[in-house]
Amino acid sequence: MNAIRILLLSFLIPSEFNFILGSFVLSAYRLILIFLIPYVVWSILTKTRAVRWNACDAFALAIGVWPMIAFGLNTGMGAAFESGGILALELVLPYFLIRLNINTHQQRIAFSKVLFLVVAILFFLGLPESISGRHFTHELASALSGANYNGSPEQRFGIWRAMGPTDHAIIFGTLCAIAMATAIAMAKRRPKFWFIAIFSGAGALMSASSAPILAVMVQLAMLAWVRITRGRKNRWWLLLGLFLAFYIVVDILSNRDPIRVMFTYLLLNPETGYARYYMWVNSFEVVAQSTWGLFFGYGYDIGIFAIIENQYWRHLLENTVDSFWLVMMLRFGLTSLLLFSIFVILVLARSLRYVFDRHHKRERHFMQAWFITAFAMTLIATTVHFWGYMASMYMMVLAVCVGGERSRKKVEIQSRLEPSKTANKTFRRRHPIDA
Repeated sequence: MNAIRILLLSFLIPSEFNFILGSFVLSAYRLILIFLIPYVVWSILTKTRAVRWNACDAFALAIGVWPMIAFGLNTGMGAAFESGGILALELVLPYFLIRLNINTHQQRIAFSKVLFLVVAILFFLGLPESISGRHFTHELASALSGANYNGSPEQRFGIWRAMGPTDHAIIFGTLCAIAMATAIAMAKRRPKFWFIAIFSGAGALMSASSAPILAVMVQLAMLAWVRITRGRKNRWWLLLGLFLAFYIVVDILSNRDPIRVMFTYLLLNPETGYARYYMWVNSFEVVAQSTWGLFFGYGYDIGIFAIIENQYWRHLLENTVDSFWLVMMLRFGLTSLLLFSIFVILVLARSLRYVFDRHHKRERHFMQAWFITAFAMTLIATTVHFWGYMASMYMMVLAVCVGGERSRKKVEIQSRLEPSKTANKTFRRRHPIDA
């Protein structure tokens, strides 16, 4: 657990303290991940029986290995080792670090408390920035490290966008938003955690970014749905049915397709939603141009966007692709997107089975909160790119949802059906011939 604490707190170290070693940019969290490689590998080899591995773990490994293969085929083994290796480090190692150490209800609570500490620090660092428009954390880090900080304050909707120690307001807001559902779940027994829920929502607002605010709204809406449908085990299937019905109705009544409607109205700025929609449309058009690109992607080659006839959309995609899923698809092919999609579906399905399987109400509600968090992050990944430690944080959230221990009910039933080792030894001592 100490390794996880150190890793999470390293996300708060500003990039002004990064240093370059050859072609590698070594940040604090990357250094810690590198130092953790022997520990994670050794733990995997020695904790095989303690951790109940499953298909989620296999796909988590695959989504880290595939980019290295795709980079190797597109740009050579150097890029496969450098870019692909760094991505694998940021995706796979945090996942297995959580899987090896966070498998019980108490361990999830301990992990959540560290996450709450990170959110509280972000809130108190971001609040003066949101009021004044100055990025005090980066200014101080620049003065201490000697690195130049060229960032300029940005205002949106009358709010100065806070960054805190992160590299972008979106990252700041998303990190804050992650804690909403779990903080509310813990606040039901300990009211002090309502402050974390407030910090989480306020942090998303201080970022003045659509994606974090959407993440908070989705979590609150899903928590409200759980409250409304209390006692119904099929509540999530019912919600899926309502969503499909909504999709069909919008498709019939609107002259635009439902996906475009959702992109337009779910985000704060309709123009932003419009741009996100056409990023998806144009990206699929680009990938579908060749079988090679469909399977292996195009790496960092932005020349692939030359086929887009509209000059505005071409230049936009050459400068930014605001979707984690689209970046994975364009760089590593539709194969990478499918691997990641299957992985996420398996994780979410497993976390729901865990919720239905729990005997203790408190454990059930807490895992449900983590399921909601993972779903919200997966949703906003369609509208924003997770880079650096944000991708690591996403993988950690998914790993928490995988679970590990069996239901208390099943353990109790098995203990009744199977005699214990102590009972067997006692039987052998008393009946040596029969035994």
